[in-house]
Amino acid sequence: MINKIKERLSFLKRIELTKFSAFASSYCYNLPEEIQIELTTRCNLNCPWCGRKQTKDKSAVIDKIKLKEFIKTLKGIKKVRFVGGGEPLLYPDLVEIIRFGKRYIPNVSLTTNGVLLDKKIISELVESGLSDIAVSLDGTDKKTCYKTKGTDLNQIVKNVKTLRQISNLPIEIWAVVSKENLESLKSIPELAKSLGASYIQFDHMDEIVSSNPFHKIEYNSPELREFVAIVADKCKNLNIKSNAEHLLIPKNNLFNSKICMIPFFYPFIDVNGDLTVCCINHQKLVNVFGKSFKEIWNSKETCNLRKKIIQGKYPGFCKEICGYGINKN
Repeated sequence: MINKIKERLSFLKRIELTKFSAFASSYCYNLPEEIQIELTTRCNLNCPWCGRKQTKDKSAVIDKIKLKEFIKTLKGIKKVRFVGGGEPLLYPDLVEIIRFGKRYIPNVSLTTNGVLLDKKIISELVESGLSDIAVSLDGTDKKTCYKTKGTDLNQIVKNVKTLRQISNLPIEIWAVVSKENLESLKSIPELAKSLGASYIQFDHMDEIVSSNPFHKIEYNSPELREFVAIVADKCKNLNIKSNAEHLLIPKNNLFNSKICMIPFFYPFIDVNGDLTVCCINHQKLVNVFGKSFKEIWNSKETCNLRKKIIQGKYPGFCKEICGYGINKN
């Protein structure tokens, strides 16, 4: 009953933002649908489009004690995902934090590049109570995988197959789409099926790294429309869910709204404990350490940001990356 009420409140907030736009409230009576937490900025890969390249401290880890105190205040939150600019498997206390998080949060998820998934860590993750795992794969052949991730595709595939063999942990595949890897990703449904994955999430590449040799593909280009049609059909035949069709919708129209939904439903907390605008724009709003989630979710700083978004006063970064504040259609 309580869960249904929470879902209803979330639905009502979406309706409010979509239908009333500039007249919507910056206050969130709904809880987030998911909280994303960055555990570390350390990473074993160097993906060319990763925003980590802009991070000054590439070896930071979140304070375990402070994080635990914050997690205690998350009772009522449905889902937390450990993700971010670094590789979560490099966080030394990952298993302990997942196990601790499960005391307060029903769904604790993890996103990884998959390189470090060996039998030992897989067993520990399963034992910790991890709810599901997402593995990033941006190519289905060795050449493309090496260009996008700088690592061996076979090693990742081997690791994920080991995961499937020794556990029933739900697996998702996350793929970043660009002009250069579009052809390779046409085979991602078959690869996902062979790995026992049940869902594929596609995301457009965000051009935030000046040295990035990859290029973003236009939302309504013939190449992308063909790609979506092929992949969607394959996923349907293979009984795999995906968000492929969303690739054709500009981010600023994703929910048929002029309002970015991220600050209203998907808060991101960085390695320093700062609640930020989103997982791409790390503009700090308020630090969560030493506070309860209730305090920061509708804090003065958070509501002020939402108010600006409702009014269409987007920061330059939002205009550049997602087109908010430019395209009003």
